[in-house]
Amino acid sequence: GAQVGYDWLVMRSGRTEEGARALAADADPIIADVASRALTPSQANVRRLKLNMDRVMIGLYEAGDMERGFRLAQLAMETEAGRAAAALTERRAAGSESLADLLRQRQDLGAAREKANAAYLASVGGDAAKTAQLTEALKARDGEVAAMDARLERDFPNYRVLAAPQTLTLAEAQARLRRDEALVVPTLAGDDMIVFALTRTSAAWDQTPGDKADARALIARMRAGLGQASMTRAAVAASGGSAPAPARAFDRQASFELYQAIFTPKIQAAIKGK
Repeated sequence: GAQVGYDWLVMRSGRTEEGARALAADADPIIADVASRALTPSQANVRRLKLNMDRVMIGLYEAGDMERGFRLAQLAMETEAGRAAAALTERRAAGSESLADLLRQRQDLGAAREKANAAYLASVGGDAAKTAQLTEALKARDGEVAAMDARLERDFPNYRVLAAPQTLTLAEAQARLRRDEALVVPTLAGDDMIVFALTRTSAAWDQTPGDKADARALIARMRAGLGQASMTRAAVAASGGSAPAPARAFDRQASFELYQAIFTPKIQAAIKGK
């Protein structure tokens, strides 16, 4: 995390090419961590990881490294809620009550390890004896997590395939498309939006800076018109009951602006005819 932050400052200080190359080099360990689910889905972890992923994604774009950028975009779809849902899905999809129990234990051990790590970091620079004690506690938690991972690997060798599905390369994604199909993958990187456009024979990506389109604000405006009030109003109207208070209308202007942010001229050209 610290290295990513330093490389980000280098890029933003005007040494764009140098910083972008350094951020691109930071991509592999981040991709490995997320792909292997090495981090527990705690709120602090997700926020920190997302910040680093955002910075690395922009660095990859500046460096022109579309291959790793596409892999990172796939992993970036794992939001805090998505990770929690994925953890539940893993337990259900595993199809084994004993495996489900072990996965719950693994999640508990991961959370305990994260708590021990936070305590250790908070103690650094303070009482040396306390720091040493917390260091041993952290090592013990690491050992517990490693032991559980080894047990899962031994008793359920197919678990890793389920828990850490592999990302697709550009070529693999393209090979899955028909000749008349295109895949458009928008991803938020900080305030910017980076969009990938793939066809069976070509691949392109483009960036929409946050100062041109605030994608998060546009999405929030659109969601406001798709909330529970809108659905309730529709249900009441269909049943013939009395209507509740007027719900907020769907924001078509926000939808159009988001469309423009995603389908830039470059992206439209890449998928033309599809």
